[in-house]
Amino acid sequence: MELRAPDTPHSIIHQLLAAQNQERREHLDAARRVADVHRARYRMLAVGAANALHDLRGFLAANERALRGAGLSAEVDGLAAVARRFDRDVGRAEVELVDPSGRAYPEVEGEELAEVVHAPDTADESRLIVLRAIRPAVKLPGGELAQRAQILLVERESEQHEQHEQHEQHETGPRREGGNKA
Repeated sequence: MELRAPDTPHSIIHQLLAAQNQERREHLDAARRVADVHRARYRMLAVGAANALHDLRGFLAANERALRGAGLSAEVDGLAAVARRFDRDVGRAEVELVDPSGRAYPEVEGEELAEVVHAPDTADESRLIVLRAIRPAVKLPGGELAQRAQILLVERESEQHEQHEQHEQHETGPRREGGNKA
């Protein structure tokens, strides 16, 4: 049996501090893992709520007049109230929905907010505008992009064509579907 010299007070203190530091690191790692799980859940909830709000807004914008005409005003008002609550709660959570509809594509592309689902064949991207966002971009607090928007692009009509249409409408009045005049 081998005899060993007793540990010095300095080495005992060093061993205790090393054990405490290891335990502290283990607790910090466990806390980081829990925080990461909660962050992922928050991200999923924020993206899901943002997509639902975007869909609800789109539904109301596209169908409100027809639904009210069919005698469903109370239901439309109820859906509009739900949309306002969603909007308020998403705002309180500091989640930002970015719908780039109507914006010039080069501006949207520069911000890296969107992925293009459809674009017309054109060599001049500066003429493209966002027709519609199928889903919005979602930014979390601090500006982190949780979801890129999915967008449809169209080519902006030439200024000459737009001026011709405006001149024609001025002379003949606004057009209705089917080419009927007002």
